[in-house]
Amino acid sequence: MTIVVRAVESSSSAGSTSTALGNIPASTQPGDLLVATIQLLAAAATLAPPAGWTELAEMVPASTTTGSLRGARRRAQAGDAGAALEFGLGASTRWAMNVAAVYDTGGAPVVVEQITTLYSGTQTATPNTPAVTPAAATTVLLGVIGGACNLAGAQPTVTPAVGWTLAGQTVSTTLTLKNAVQALATKALGTNAPVPATPHGLSESTVGPACASIILSSTNAPPIANAGPDRSVPPGATVHLNASGSTDLDGTVTAYLWAQQSGPPVTLTGAGTVDATFTAPATTTGATLTFSLTVTDDRSGIGIDFVTISVAAMGSARARVAGAWEPHPIRLRAQDDWL
Repeated sequence: MTIVVRAVESSSSAGSTSTALGNIPASTQPGDLLVATIQLLAAAATLAPPAGWTELAEMVPASTTTGSLRGARRRAQAGDAGAALEFGLGASTRWAMNVAAVYDTGGAPVVVEQITTLYSGTQTATPNTPAVTPAAATTVLLGVIGGACNLAGAQPTVTPAVGWTLAGQTVSTTLTLKNAVQALATKALGTNAPVPATPHGLSESTVGPACASIILSSTNAPPIANAGPDRSVPPGATVHLNASGSTDLDGTVTAYLWAQQSGPPVTLTGAGTVDATFTAPATTTGATLTFSLTVTDDRSGIGIDFVTISVAAMGSARARVAGAWEPHPIRLRAQDDWL
């Protein structure tokens, strides 16, 4: 499946304030992952998220003299769309904030897999999002690009690196002081190969830019294997093991594997398909055979189920012995001989 940034709501201050105000994107749906990132010019500023939000502690720097980058996340609930937000900052400062709503097209919950931050002590117009190595193959890299623009009253714009898509950007608007600027850019990742530090372009140099690489991945709901009901069959019958009832709630089942777990050995035909078959063994005492079904989905999730097939005993003739009927082998006469 695919992780998508549904919408970004941007806001910024017109001066120094002790709270950052904004809104959740109006198109947000319940279950979306909400990620708020705030660029602050005050190095010592802290973050007090609203109720229900969890601070992204990985974005708090050990020390910086040129501002700081903060963030928080929340799983969207019914009624969140368009709701007002207020983050306490712990100090009066200029700020720029982006709130992103992210979802997976397959319906799986999106989670923050990893956060890496990079604070630079030098002035630059090409701030770098830090290098990361995703743990999962299908993820989205959310780059947070921010800093303090070097010119009073400047309104810098961000140009993402090649292969990245700008999702939103904002800048504070004090005319006589340096301003906070922040942008969000995304990059889809199809493998779990390392992603190097990536420079992005700013129209104005920033002092001590603060950047973060946030890896977003979606948790995979494993497929549900369905090997069918347990049942009884006669000896010699062709038995079908059918897995068509198997499902995957957030993707598709891509592989099937049947295997015998117990009972007299039989030959499975089509063991790697939805419908496998075998011939029920013929025994005088009957037999019980157990088979496992393993299904795999399009993100390597696995589901397992079992089915038991009971095979009846072979038929036999009955002879009356001492007043009772007892099983007795059938003897056939061929020409003049008894077999």
